[in-house]
Amino acid sequence: GPNFDKRYIHVMINEYEKVIAKFEAHVKGGYDPELRAFSARSIPALQQHQRLAMNIQPTLELAAK
Repeated sequence: GPNFDKRYIHVMINEYEKVIAKFEAHVKGGYDPELRAFSARSIPALQQHQRLAMNIQPTLELAAK
């Protein structure tokens, strides 16, 4: 229901933050050039997904009230 959706989006936003930070750290300090390149290419998509989740979060919070 709405409470699940509210909690789920909150967890997803937080998890995206962690994943983005790990990918950024790997770009800066990773040893494998292919993995560094993959991480660098993936960051924009991860950021976009996080932004999308953040955009729908207020709607889900209102629905859970």
